[in-house]
Parts: sequence; structure tokens; C-alpha cells
Amino acid sequence: MVYIYLMNKDGSIQSSGSPATVADLNWKIKDINDYNGDGKSDILWQNTQTGLLYIWFMNGVTIKGSKQVGLVP
Repeated sequence: MVYIYLMNKDGSIQSSGSPATVADLNWKIKDINDYNGDGKSDILWQNTQTGLLYIWFMNGVTIKGSKQVGLVP
């Protein structure tokens, strides 16, 4: 299960949520960055067994969309 905490600058929790369950434990978070230019952090996943890369486009703790973006052997 993926659980996300959005933090305030003082270290307190602004909001939290669980947007999805990842059943395959080979998927690991590789990076968090704004990949679609909307000013919000998105999550880049990589499957450590296959090298497949996948992005979750986020709006807070909600997945707005997702896309397979490549393969790193």
C-alpha cells in the first residue's frame, strides 16, 4: 500500500491519503518531481526486475493520471 503525507513547512501534516495499492513489490519509487509542469509533485516508479518506468501524475494525494514513460534495463 502506498501512503502519502503532505507536509507543512513547520513539519506538521497538512493532509494524507492512500491513492493506490501496489501489489508487485518490484515497483519502487525512483523520483518525485513535477513531470507535467502543473506545479505539483508527481511520482516516478521503476520496476526493479523489468526496468519499466511509470509516472503517477498527482494532485495532492490523488492520482490524476498515469503513463508508462520508458524502460531502463
